[in-house]
Amino acid sequence: KLFAKWHQKLESLGYTNFFEILNAKDYGIPQNRRRCFMISILGEYAYDFPYKINLKYRLKDFLE
Repeated sequence: KLFAKWHQKLESLGYTNFFEILNAKDYGIPQNRRRCFMISILGEYAYDFPYKINLKYRLKDFLE
């Protein structure tokens, strides 16, 4: 609910918003961490979030 209000407020100020829930494991980090990222750009622009990459390592590869 608060996120929707914030999103709407930014749009009323002229920002174009892009948001997505990203998981660290989809970007080469061996942790399952989901986070919401929002990119807000003043004006009419386009934005694409980075492409996912394959996970090469697991957490146990770094632990002794």
